Amino acid sequence: MSATPEDVILAKLRFYSEGGSQEHIDDIAGMIRISGAELDRSYLNDWASRLQLESELQEAIAAAEEP
Repeated sequence: MSATPEDVILAKLRFYSEGGSQEHIDDIAGMIRISGAELDRSYLNDWASRLQLESELQEAIAAAEEP
C-alpha cells in the first residue's frame, strides 16, 4: 500500500514544522500545483487541524499559488 499525496503532504508539513527546511514547503507547493483539484482538501484540512499544522498548510497553499 502506497501513501496518498495527502499523506505525503502531511508528513512533509510535520517535518517542516519540526525545523525542516523551506524545501519541504517548495515540494508541497509543487505537489499541490500538480495534483490540483484531485487533492482531497477536506482530508488535508482536517488532518492539518488535528496535527496543529494549519499555518504550515496555509503557507504551502500560498506558495503553490505564487506565479
